[in-house]
Amino acid sequence: MMKKILVVLAIGFLWASPALAQFTTCGQSFNYPPPTQITVTMMNNVTCGNNTVGVYLGNYVKLNLNGKTLTGGNTGTSGAGVRITGNQVNVEGPGLIKGFLRSVDVVGGSPVNLFEFAVQAAKNTSIVTSATSGVLMSGLDVSLTVSSSANGIQCFGSCTLSQSKVYSHAADGIRCSSSACNVYFTLFSSIAGQDMQADTGATLLDYQNCPSNINALSGSTVNLNEVM
Repeated sequence: MMKKILVVLAIGFLWASPALAQFTTCGQSFNYPPPTQITVTMMNNVTCGNNTVGVYLGNYVKLNLNGKTLTGGNTGTSGAGVRITGNQVNVEGPGLIKGFLRSVDVVGGSPVNLFEFAVQAAKNTSIVTSATSGVLMSGLDVSLTVSSSANGIQCFGSCTLSQSKVYSHAADGIRCSSSACNVYFTLFSSIAGQDMQADTGATLLDYQNCPSNINALSGSTVNLNEVM
């Protein structure tokens, strides 16, 4: 009887433990059904061609960039470094994603957490979030590698940005296109457009250490709670 109990406990432990996977080549896809989360570790630097997606992340995936660099072809007209389509997704640094049309493309799923890594978009907005996603971004370094009329971050759904750096963009640092955007203690520099822009129908909450260059279009709401 005792042996049967131990076997059942062992099976239950294995089912509850997070699965492990490795990200080693361009174009890999990871997806896992709940309740088990899959932990994906980037094992080496990965280089992709033009118009490609570096890695697809579906449901219940945690990607550890592990200090590595994911590089695109720089001259493509589509594609992304990381494309997120699922729920309960984390991308964690340290690491660097560069050379893609978009560094991180959140096309669906919620919640999505992006923590402690750097992105350098080649032509377009570095991070784009979809209308259905609640995205938490913290400790990011967001820049553009070439001269292009692009935003640093564009949120089409609710998003929060904190303790990050956004710089060297020819358009806006963060553009809140719908729903609510919360910005905490983030440094904006060398932004040709607005540090922050709220489009019609959007709500932008600014919690900054110092005043920011903010543009509020007609029909938007901007609340400033600056911490000096």
